Amino acid sequence: MPLRQIIFLTDADVDGQHIRTLLLTFFYRQMRKLIEAGFLYVARPPFSSDAEEERPLCPDPRRDEPELMRRGLDGTKLSVVSRGVVGGESSNRRRSSR
Repeated sequence: MPLRQIIFLTDADVDGQHIRTLLLTFFYRQMRKLIEAGFLYVARPPFSSDAEEERPLCPDPRRDEPELMRRGLDGTKLSVVSRGVVGGESSNRRRSSR
């Protein structure tokens, strides 16, 4: 019986993220052809559950995008390097000051 799909779902917590990373690394290193052929799928777990109703809350991109962007960009810095200008000082000025 040939494999046509491998689907794995891990927990939504940090441990599940770690396990998902380990599985992806394993498949990438040992069975890369499965990935290249499109047979490996990673299911997205729900964010959390509603304690009152005991049902999972599925991610809603329209509702969750601002929070996910805030988390993803927290503590990041943007540095633009263009045409030899680094930190507001051109490469010509640095050479002339030597």
